Amino acid sequence: MLIYFVITLYTFKSVFLLLININALATNQEK
Repeated sequence: MLIYFVITLYTFKSVFLLLININALATNQEK
């Protein structure tokens, strides 16, 4: 059960960081 929690946590963290990177790129392109 704990393994599934860790996998889910890592997945959400990866998606969150990916969204931040995309948002940063979009912000840089707007300037």
